[in-house]
Amino acid sequence: MERFHGKTLEFFNVTDISDLYFFMSIHSWVILPIAVPMVCLAICGLVSLIKTGQVAPVYIINLLISDMLQMFTRPVVLSLSPSGVIYELTAFVYSSGLLASTFFMVCIAGERYAMIAHPVWYRIHRTVKKSLLCSVAVWLVTAVAIGGIVLAAVTDVIEVDKVYAYWAVVTLLPYPFVIFFSVGTWRALSKSMSIPPREQRRIMGMLALVLIIYTALFLPYIALLLLMSTCPALFTDYTFQCLAVVSTALLSLNLVVDPVLYVFMGKRSSLALPCCRCRRRSHQERAGQEITEFSPHLATTISAGETRT
Repeated sequence: MERFHGKTLEFFNVTDISDLYFFMSIHSWVILPIAVPMVCLAICGLVSLIKTGQVAPVYIINLLISDMLQMFTRPVVLSLSPSGVIYELTAFVYSSGLLASTFFMVCIAGERYAMIAHPVWYRIHRTVKKSLLCSVAVWLVTAVAIGGIVLAAVTDVIEVDKVYAYWAVVTLLPYPFVIFFSVGTWRALSKSMSIPPREQRRIMGMLALVLIIYTALFLPYIALLLLMSTCPALFTDYTFQCLAVVSTALLSLNLVVDPVLYVFMGKRSSLALPCCRCRRRSHQERAGQEITEFSPHLATTISAGETRT
C-alpha cells in the first residue's frame, strides 16, 4: 500500500497530502462520539424487533454494523501513515464497511418492494434465517470486491486512475437498484387499497430516507472519485481540495443518519428499547395504583377482565 500511495502522489503531481487528510479526519473524530451511542441504541432496539419475526431489522442491523466499522476505522486511516500491516487492515475494513453500506441499502429497499409488490412470495420466503444468509452473502461479496481492488492496486495490475474509477463504479452500482425498488414500491402502494395510509407513509418514508442518504451523502463522494480518475490535474486546485473535504464530510454523515431508519420500523419500535419498556411498565404500575386507591372494586373488575382476555 505504501508503494501505491507513492504512485498516487506521483500520478496527481503532489508531494504531500497530509494537510488534506488532517481536515478530512477532523469531522470523523467529531462525529464518532455522536454516532456511537445512536448506532448502539438502534441496534439494541432492532434486535428486540427480530424476536417478533420481522425481517427488515436484520438488514438495518447489518447496515449499522457496517457503519460501526466505518466510524472506528476512518479516523485511523486518515491519521496513520500509509504503510504497515495495521494501516492496510484498517483501510480494508473501512472500505468493506463503506461498500457494504450501499449493498444493505439495496437489501432494505428490495425487502420493502417484495413485501408490497409481491406479497404472496414475500409471505412464503420471509424468514429471519434467509435474511441472515443473504446478509452473510453480502459480506462475502463485499470482501471479494474490496480484496480484488486492493490486490490489483498493490500488484500494479491496473493504473492508479483506473483503481479510483473501479472503486467509484463499484460503489455506484447499487444505486440504480435502490431507485428501481423505491419507484416500484411507490407504484405498488399507489394501487393498493388494503394498506392503511399511515402504513404507506411509513414504508415510503423509509425508502425515501435510504434514497436521500445515497443521493446526498454518497454520490458527491463517488463524483469526486470519478473526477480524480479522469481529471487528475484538478487535484492540485484549491477549490477541488475544498470539494474533497466537503464530500468526505457528507459521506461521514451517513453514520448519524442511518440510525434514523429505526424510527420507520413501526409502532413497536419505540417499545423495543429497554428504557421505553421500563418507562411503559412504570406508567402502567402507577396507573394501576391510582385505580386501586380510587376504587378497589373497579381495580378488581379490570383485573378480572384482563384474566379472561
